[in-house]
Amino acid sequence: MISQMCQNCGKVMPYKRHFGWGTVIGLILTWGFWIVFMPFYPKRCPVCGDKYTGKYTTGKILLIVFISFVTFIIVSIVIIDIIKMIIY
Repeated sequence: MISQMCQNCGKVMPYKRHFGWGTVIGLILTWGFWIVFMPFYPKRCPVCGDKYTGKYTTGKILLIVFISFVTFIIVSIVIIDIIKMIIY
């Protein structure tokens, strides 16, 4: 946990990730696969909800992981269809 001075509320608070109902719904709808994305959730101040500004922006990392996953799924579907066409 990272303790840092919050720019918004002016207190030294431990920044941590917050998991809400959206995370629970995401876990249920994706059969638990959403747990892969949970480490990329932004760390927030527990008092005011201000995001921790660290070295890496989690939005960019999450976007790269999501685009890679979607590309993998699309390529897999195309390859499976090509194999089905060859077999039949």
